This record gives sequence, structure tokens and C-alpha cells, in this order.
Amino acid sequence: FLKVYVEVRRVINRFHNDMTPLTLFAVNAYLQIFCLLFCSGGVIQTTYGDMDTYNGEWTFFHSCFNSLLLFVAMNYPTADNTLTKCFVMFLIVLLIIVVPYQLSIFFEIYGSYSSYEYAVLTPSKRMKHIVLCGDLTPNRIEQFFNEIFHEDHDLVDTRVAVMSDEDPSSDLVAMLLDPFVAKRTTFLKGSILHDYDAARASCATASAIFVLTRKVGQEDVNLSDHRTFMRAMAAHRVAKDVPIYAQLHLSSNKHLFHDIEQNNVLCFSEVIHSILAQNCLCPGFSTFIYNLTTTAGCETELDDTWESRYLHGASHELYSVQLPPPHVIEGLTFAEVSAWVYSRCNGVILFAIHVLSADGHGTIVLNPGSTYWCRGNEIGFVIAKDRKTADNVTSMAKETTPKQPGVSSHSMLKADSLHDLAIIADVPKKKGTSSATTPGGGGPQALRKKRNSRMLMWSAKESKPAGQIHKRTLKECVVFDMTKLKLSSSPIVVCLLAPTFPDHMEYFVVPLRSPVIKEHHPIVFLTHKLPTRESYEPLSCYSDLYFVETTKICLESLKRGGVEIARRIVLMCGGGEFAETSSAELLADASSIATHKSITSLLGPARAPSVITELVNRANVHFISHNIGSTPWFTADDDPNSELSLVDAGSFSRSRAFASGLTYSTSLCDSLMINQFFNPMIKNIVREFVFSALRAHTAVFPNVSSPVKAGAPARMAVQRSALFTCEMPMDFVGKTFGYVFDHLLASDAILTLGIYRCVDHTALAEASTPLAPMSPTGMEEVTPPPEPFEEGALTPLINPTSRIEIPEQHRPVPYGFAYVNPKPYDIMTGNDLIYVLAHKQPYWIS
Repeated sequence: FLKVYVEVRRVINRFHNDMTPLTLFAVNAYLQIFCLLFCSGGVIQTTYGDMDTYNGEWTFFHSCFNSLLLFVAMNYPTADNTLTKCFVMFLIVLLIIVVPYQLSIFFEIYGSYSSYEYAVLTPSKRMKHIVLCGDLTPNRIEQFFNEIFHEDHDLVDTRVAVMSDEDPSSDLVAMLLDPFVAKRTTFLKGSILHDYDAARASCATASAIFVLTRKVGQEDVNLSDHRTFMRAMAAHRVAKDVPIYAQLHLSSNKHLFHDIEQNNVLCFSEVIHSILAQNCLCPGFSTFIYNLTTTAGCETELDDTWESRYLHGASHELYSVQLPPPHVIEGLTFAEVSAWVYSRCNGVILFAIHVLSADGHGTIVLNPGSTYWCRGNEIGFVIAKDRKTADNVTSMAKETTPKQPGVSSHSMLKADSLHDLAIIADVPKKKGTSSATTPGGGGPQALRKKRNSRMLMWSAKESKPAGQIHKRTLKECVVFDMTKLKLSSSPIVVCLLAPTFPDHMEYFVVPLRSPVIKEHHPIVFLTHKLPTRESYEPLSCYSDLYFVETTKICLESLKRGGVEIARRIVLMCGGGEFAETSSAELLADASSIATHKSITSLLGPARAPSVITELVNRANVHFISHNIGSTPWFTADDDPNSELSLVDAGSFSRSRAFASGLTYSTSLCDSLMINQFFNPMIKNIVREFVFSALRAHTAVFPNVSSPVKAGAPARMAVQRSALFTCEMPMDFVGKTFGYVFDHLLASDAILTLGIYRCVDHTALAEASTPLAPMSPTGMEEVTPPPEPFEEGALTPLINPTSRIEIPEQHRPVPYGFAYVNPKPYDIMTGNDLIYVLAHKQPYWIS
């Protein structure tokens, strides 16, 4: 038996690469115990001297059985001879020495290795699984679980394998022990760079692999992107057919992923910088986009509170649908089809269409308006409550019944708006076009009478050729005090809290210099360090661009940067740092929150909503809400999120700072990437919304692939649109949203997507002593002393009852909430801004 033990142990030790040290030790320990039992059984049989297996009582089997009893229960029969007694005593002493020693070694090895280090995910044919890896933190993992396991996604048979280089924190362990999470997740300590760890997570058979990124400490963001690229390459090597969703800091590193098939790369520099810039032009833009691209699943009845309307809008999502067949909509413009869809499908908004060019390549066009004639069966994009409601667009042709052409089908308009509708029954058909079905029914083609336009026409600035653009040197753009300059308009001040100037800031500047925007405001960067030559080169061609250098962000440097005369102030964090604990990750926003407090204290409560803040962790939006203070709507007593919370990240979207679009978090890019897995077209739609102002001055041809220059429309050109906000015209105050939607489509082919409802401008949130107002030139304006008023009382600001009646230079800063696709019967007020898709920024004729 000793010889067999030695040989078997040699064979087992040869498999040390295929077994963990803990498993190898356990196998050797079991082998020693069994060998000891067999040896003791043979010795006991030999000492009794009866080797007859048929008549003798002490057979080898009985001897082994008694030795096992001795080992387990110390219950051994009475020994008959001295030799047996001595051996039994020796065996008992040996067991007392060996067993505790082996157990101590076992627990020592067990304590040095994590149970997560050897966990394995074994998927079945009935179960799908997703792999999550990269720069993970406890909060990011929790947010990933909350989004991926949302009830609207209906992921019943899907598991998530989390691959992390470190053991889970105590907070994360508690979450992993939750029964709901435990049966849906597997935490593995390891790296996707190792084939063994990738096999443990079954990457080759995964439905998707997510690679998150976050910079560590003060490292260069390029290093973070390079780590992400290596992880993506390793994932592609072991799972060539699995889609990979990755994040990058810099869009200049996107070329690294060109060789990886099925890659879906999201660049922070593109998305975050562009969204922050759009927030300066379009109040609440970031919240508007987030509510459209994120699953909310909140059902609420409308009441008098802002929260019910906000949640109603947040429950809408983007869907792609197939438009009705040619015999239904052929020959109708996109604006006419959109009006018909809205009236027939319970408020579904058709806002974009997929246009195919002659070479077969398609592009998504936001609201081509009257420049695109529908052919039928195209792919359209709608805003709807759920998939079932969105699919009604495709099945409209089956549900239409013949109606008289004189009867309007727009049942959601007020009675007074019906008088403005007229149907023309006899419309000349286009050459080569079959008789189209009436949008209101199954009769002949009928079009709504075009309403008189109330839009002020202005000419877009034509861009100069590249050779004629004057490039300014960095030295020409550096100033010490912005208040000393004579500016034509209020600037947009960007406070950069990172120790270095961020790369790719052209994604922030270009949207603010779009030709379809009527007024371009100066842009000021308050930075610790001036941009490098590579970072400044894309910005050198833009005028009214200034840099104010400072050693630290304080009140003195903020005043020099021009925050007191600014139209909007943007706080950009350093992109976030990798943190191993939840508290450390939350504290990454300490500088942003402290700077926000300094600026809002300097500006006062009336202008506090002009500060837009980028955060690392979305749970910190409650601190921004606290800095803004209460208003007649968002009062401290009524707001369910008024209390500062460090762990409740689920309620961040209902915070007044987020609902008003005054914050945007880099962690929201995680949600955007996750929802792209469930809805692949979200990435293209978001790109069109975010970069629409850059391309709205170009046109698309259904039969030509080249664009059209601004101001030079051509025949058969399909015009793009961009998202804007504009003041509610006085004609629409007191009318329903359905009336506004129908009127703007019929008059100017402008598509209305929602409203931004502001706090009543006729009341102050709280009485305070404002600072001396500053003119755009930096000189203090002489104003008469205010009338005395009782402390804490609400005092009227101005006499007009609507925002559009107030001169733009005196108009209060918009502060309210984004309301996506209101109910058709919702009444519009003078405090509303309209979210519209138009070919250029609308201005109304007073």
C-alpha cells in the first residue's frame, strides 16, 4: 500500500497545472487517509494471524471496516493480543497528530485563495449570459445590474458574469448575496486577458461582452484607452463572433477597433462634450436624450405635480418601425405622414426616417419635413410608450376604414383648432404615382391646408472655404481678465477642473458654431494649463474663443473668467478616477460640487440654474440640487429627493438638478451602452440628436450621395433637421399640445417632440440680496434701488405673463423639467419652451 501511495501521488502531482493548489492538497490529503486506513486494516488482519478469508473472522474487509470505525468514532473492539493493542495505540496517536496538522495546512491554503478566483460560469442551452469586465467599481457594477435586470428588458434566462481583478468589496458582497442577484450573476476574480479566466466566464458562447473604462489616478487617458483596447482584443481572440461593447475616453483611439468585427465603441469625448454643449443651447437636452434612450417603465397618472408629468415623459422610448405600404402613404410628405401617425396612433411621434441613397448606403434623417416624399415600407423612428403602441404605425393600413375626405381624423385637437383644418379632396397626383389612401381614411389622397407661417426667416451663415479661414495663434486667444474685453454678447464660460486641458474639445465648440444657430456666443475656457499644440489645432479656426489660465479655481479666478457676465457656465470634471470603494468613487466629485457651490453663491439663486455640471457619479446630483435651492415647485418639503443621499443612485433621475438638465454624469454613458445592447439603433439615433446641429445645414439625396452646401438647396434634396428649444409663441398659450404639434407641422414642417416647462418667472424662489448686475462689457449697470419688500415674500419680477414677451437680454434663466411627448390634451403655458426639430433655429414673428 505504501508503494501504491507513492506512485499515485506522483501521477497526481503531474496535473498541478490543471488543478488549483487547494484541490491538489485536498486530493493528496484524502489519498493519505485512505492509504493509512488500508495499511491499518492489513496490520490488524496480520496481527490476528488468521488469513483464511472463508472461515476466519478477521478478513481484510472486516479489518478495514474496524480501522474506519477507529478513525471516525474511536470505537474499536477489544484487542485480544499485545501486538494489536500496541498498533491501535500507535494508530490513534498518529491520527491525532496527522489530522489536525493537515487541517491547519488546508485552512491556511484556503485562506490565501479567494473563492471567486476559481468560480466558473457554466451556461446551459436554455440560458444566455453576458460578460462584464474592465475598470469596475462597486457603484458601476450595481448600476449595471440595475439597468440590465430592469423588468422592461424581460431577461429571465440571462446571467451576468462579472470579471474583476480584485475581490468584491463588502458592499458588493452583500449585494451578491441578495437572492434576486445571486441567481442571475456570477462573480469571477480574474482577467479576460488570461485564456483560463475567459474560459471560466464562457466568453466564447456569451451574448455580449462589455468592457468599461475609467482612468486610474492621474494617468493619461490614453493609457486607459490602451488597457481597454487590450481587453477588447483578448475578448475578440477568444470570442470572434460575440459583439463587444467598449468605452474609450478619446475618439482619436477609435481606429484601434477597426479590425474587431461587431464592435460598438462609445467615446466619452464625443458624447459628453457634445451633450454639455447642447445643454447650453437647448435647456434640458441631456435629460431629454436620457429619458428617450433609457428604460423607465414608470406608470403614473397625471396630476398637478411636476413629477407626474416628468415621469410620464420619461416612460417614452425610441422604437424603429416599418411605415405603411406604398398604396397607403406614397406621394405624401414626411410632415403629412407624421401628422397622420400622431392622430391615428394615440400620440406616437414619427420623428426620423431611414433614407437610402443610390449606392445603397442609408442614413437616418431627423424630420426631413416637406423635402422628403414617402415611398412606403421605409424604416421610421418613433417616440412611443411601448413596443405595442409603436407597432400600430405599421398596421394602420389594416385598421383604416373609408371616410369622407371632409372629416378630420385628428380627434386629439381642441374644438377651436378644428376650425383651422381644411382638407383638399382634389389634389393632382404626381406623375407615376398611384392613387394614395387618404391619411384620415381610405378615400382619395387628401392633404391638410398649409397654415400661415409665423417663423422669422433669417439667413444661415455660409462657411468659408478651408483656405480662407484665418487661424488664430494660442497667444492671441489667451487673456487675463474677461471682464476687460468688450464682448458683443454674453459668453459661455467653461471651468475645466482637470489638471490638464482635455483633448477633443472641438466636440464642445463645434455645436456652438453651427450655421443653423442664429447667434454665436463667445466661449471662454478657465483652465489650469493651456492646451497643447495638438489639442489647440482643431480650435484655432474659430473666432471668439478665449483661454484664461489660473493656478486654482477660486472666486478671484472665477470672476476673471467672466462667470458674472456669462450666459451659461459649464463645469467639466477630470473624467473620473478609478476607485475601489463606493465612498471613494462618490468623493471623486468633491471638486465639482465645491466649485458649483462657489459659483451659485456668487451668482445668487436667480442665476444659479445657468450652471451646468458634469459629474463622475450620478448619485451626486442631489448635492447639486441642494446648491440650487428650493423653488415654488421644487420645494424642500415636497421633493422626495431633497435629502442628500450617498447610496441611493436609483432616484437620481427624479432629482430636480437632473430633471432640469443641469447635470450630466459620465456614468450615464454606461446606461447608454447597455441600452444599445437591447436596442442597437439607439447609438445612431443619439448620434443624430447630438451632432444634428453640425449637419443640419447639409442635405441628403435619395439618389445622390454627395451633400448640399448651406444656402444652396437643390432639387430632390432631403433637408436634415436639428433639435432646438424656442419660447412658446403667444398664439399657442392656452392651446393643447396636440394643437401645437399639428399647427407647426402644417405651417413650417417643424416637428414638436416635447416641452421644457419652466418655473413661473413672475415669482422669486426666495428673497436675497443680489450682486450688482454686469453688462456684457464687464461694467456694472446702474439700476434703481429695489422697492422694499418683506423678507421671504415672493415678489413679482416683471409685468408680462409669458416668457416670449420679455426681451431676451432680460429673460430669466430657464429652470424647470423636460417633458417628453406630453398628453395631446395638455394645456401649454407661457412658461414653456418647445423642443422642436427644425432645419434651423426658429424665431417667431411677434
